[in-house]
Amino acid sequence: LAFGLFGIAAICSLMTKSFLNRRQILAVSLIALLIPAVEFAQIWMPERHVDFKDVLNGWLGLGVACALYAVVWWIWQIARRCGSKK
Repeated sequence: LAFGLFGIAAICSLMTKSFLNRRQILAVSLIALLIPAVEFAQIWMPERHVDFKDVLNGWLGLGVACALYAVVWWIWQIARRCGSKK
């Protein structure tokens, strides 16, 4: 959930008129690389352990955030087209 919210924040803050731009793709890619890095950094924390399931859950949250962005953008485009026809 945290990485999904982080992804939505990055995508929305870098939004332009197009669906996806290079900055958004770069931001999502960097977040996707950050997820295993944060998990790997837990090696040095005494009461934490590295778990590949956490990496998969982080990527899943980021993927859901991207899919949610796509759906909202698509609905927004339909609403804009319907509003401009009147």
